[in-house]
Amino acid sequence: MPQRRLHGTRAARDMTRAVNTVEHRARLAARLTPRDRWIVRMVHEHRVLDADQIGAMAFNSPTVSRRRLLMLYRASVLDRFQPYLRAGHLPEHYVLGPTGASLLAGELDVDSRRLGYRRDIANGIASSPRLAHLVALNGWFTALVATARRCPDARVEAWWSETRCARHFGDKVRPDGYGRYTERGRRIEFFLEYDMGTE
Repeated sequence: MPQRRLHGTRAARDMTRAVNTVEHRARLAARLTPRDRWIVRMVHEHRVLDADQIGAMAFNSPTVSRRRLLMLYRASVLDRFQPYLRAGHLPEHYVLGPTGASLLAGELDVDSRRLGYRRDIANGIASSPRLAHLVALNGWFTALVATARRCPDARVEAWWSETRCARHFGDKVRPDGYGRYTERGRRIEFFLEYDMGTE
């Protein structure tokens, strides 16, 4: 006896994704914008950014943002996942994809292994208990970047991840992030410890 359908059907979408080959990267390199490359660096540095965060930092239009992120996903520059919620939905979450890692390694003139990239680890954040904390922390910084974009005299000059802070500061201090913000000629440097009351 056939099983009953529990959900309505959706129109099939072409989600064919590119394979990370030298030819693909060569063709793609000519199509990537400086903004695309910046997004790749940000996603690599901060492990995971959701579609709303990337949109607020890098785009003026949600439609353009969605289209460009879809292109980067289909080109395997970024991978994505959508966390489960019992009710409602969260935006797509983006992590570095294999083509993005290869392109970034080429841009930095390093071997891709030196980036520390492994696809299973990059995508592993989807099931990590730290996901909510990391997305909230990145949300705080992306809101600051988005605010600075709207203010001509403001700029986020630095935004370091917890990993970069650990490399730079060692055991002296262990913040979740470090930032440097300038507005109207005044500079503020700060560490951020983002407390969700769960750690």
